[in-house]
Amino acid sequence: MAAETEAAALEPLTTAEMESTMAGIKRMLKIGAAFAAVGYLLVGFALFVEITAFHPLLEEYF
Repeated sequence: MAAETEAAALEPLTTAEMESTMAGIKRMLKIGAAFAAVGYLLVGFALFVEITAFHPLLEEYF
């Protein structure tokens, strides 16, 4: 039969460890938000260039 396993005892974190963990999570969220913003800007610029560069009416106008 399967061997009996016991739950590992977790020690509570100290206040400094909690603050350090929260600071790391906040930093990761800020970096992720920056990557998302840059990605949206790149996609928006690519769509803008694609729409304006090859549109026949714009070529006739300019």
